[in-house]
Amino acid sequence: MKSYKNPYAGMSAMAAMGAPIDTFANTDQKRTDSLELVELMQKVSGYPPKMWGPTMIGFGSYHYKSER
Repeated sequence: MKSYKNPYAGMSAMAAMGAPIDTFANTDQKRTDSLELVELMQKVSGYPPKMWGPTMIGFGSYHYKSER
């Protein structure tokens, strides 16, 4: 059985990676869909895209405070 080393092991799932979005959109269809969604979300949110973990694209950030 092959062992697999997760390159993201030890990283917070919510740590901003700073990698370009197109690094993760590695097929023509993913790239086309991703670029359309990124353009829409950037226009709506007013923030540039940023990778959060290996698969999540975020636009801006917000700190929630609990009433507790």
